[in-house]
Amino acid sequence: MSDYVNQTELKVVLREQTDEIVGLIQTFMAQADNRFGKIEKEISELRDSHNRLLNTIDGFIARIDH
Repeated sequence: MSDYVNQTELKVVLREQTDEIVGLIQTFMAQADNRFGKIEKEISELRDSHNRLLNTIDGFIARIDH
């Protein structure tokens, strides 16, 4: 076994490592997308809840004013 690699062997190894890195990045991106999707949903739900609360308070204030 020699201490040198030829160009073809190097290309194969680099391709394998590149594919592995791309796979890891894609996995990370999918996980990040899922987490951000959950956060966006929670923010939307909180916004809806906040709006309902404000509408309820506005209704009480309107009753008090009359």
